[in-house]
Amino acid sequence: MAALEETKNKVVVEGLDPITIVRQLGLFVGMAASVAIGVWVVIWSQEPNYTILYGSLGKQESSLIMDALQQLGVSYKTDDSTGAILVPTKKVHDARIRLAAQGLPKGTVGGIANVGDGDNSFFVSDAAEKSRYKQALEMELSKTITTLANVKNTRVHIAIPTRRLFVRDRHKPRAAVVLNLYPGRSLDDGQVAAIACLI
Repeated sequence: MAALEETKNKVVVEGLDPITIVRQLGLFVGMAASVAIGVWVVIWSQEPNYTILYGSLGKQESSLIMDALQQLGVSYKTDDSTGAILVPTKKVHDARIRLAAQGLPKGTVGGIANVGDGDNSFFVSDAAEKSRYKQALEMELSKTITTLANVKNTRVHIAIPTRRLFVRDRHKPRAAVVLNLYPGRSLDDGQVAAIACLI
């Protein structure tokens, strides 16, 4: 009987071997780290993706747009390296329309010469490159039309249909031009024709 008790005590003492405790602590720490990583991934995936609303703006115009976004209740971020204003991807079009209704941005931004500045075009997708080029064309057309004496500012939106193989009837590109004239001024027929020809 005493020998049996002695053997049980040896087994219990051997079960508390320090190596086993270290292994158990390592297993516990590993499980805690896995849970923490899982929680972080879930939180990260629920944050909205942000897209550039406007880039290449001056400081004064950036602050006007940020104030307007706050008043509209649209969350935004700024990119410290480029100064671009970012908004959630789902709200980018709505934000642009609502800002345009307030006359923002007032100036023109960028231009064809500035398309892709600061980006390595090797890593830019074809769709992003086409979008930037279209945006640059719109800005350059706006700048050109704004040089007319009676035009205070202008916005141009271009719709370029995608080209597809084996499609017989191809649609031509279209554009919408919104002009803000100085009070009491109007455009004559020649100026209207010049804008239409330019577009």
